[in-house]
Amino acid sequence: MYRCVLVPLDGSATAAEALPHAREIALHFGARLLLVRVVQPLLVPTIPTFAGPELSAREHPGDTEAARAYLQTCAEALSALGITVQVEVRHGSPADELLECMDDYHPDLVVMATQGRGLTRLFGGQVTEALLARSSVPVLVIRAPEAADAPGG
Repeated sequence: MYRCVLVPLDGSATAAEALPHAREIALHFGARLLLVRVVQPLLVPTIPTFAGPELSAREHPGDTEAARAYLQTCAEALSALGITVQVEVRHGSPADELLECMDDYHPDLVVMATQGRGLTRLFGGQVTEALLARSSVPVLVIRAPEAADAPGG
């Protein structure tokens, strides 16, 4: 039923709450996991104009390296269980990049986590809502414990 499961991760404990669920689905169905992290470019001021300072999007190589290292750490733990895992680091708007990633890889399912009431917490909530509204495949949203991103949690 599921051959490829996309798991968006932002490096937070909340987002990581999706991993045990994705792991169990992968083990049960023999599915491949696609772990994706979207690095948002930094907005930095450029030469001011009459209307005010302009902002320019700039990528920071350290962010990309940290994102890839985080995904690799997650992938190694899952691979040790015999799960096929692929990692993907993208740059840009999280919702747009995840939807584009879905077009590129054609997952059968998306597994992601949110925290608190409603779908307003993960990636600012807008990503979860965008995927639910625009995804052509099922999106499983895991509700993470309230304290997942609390200090020491």
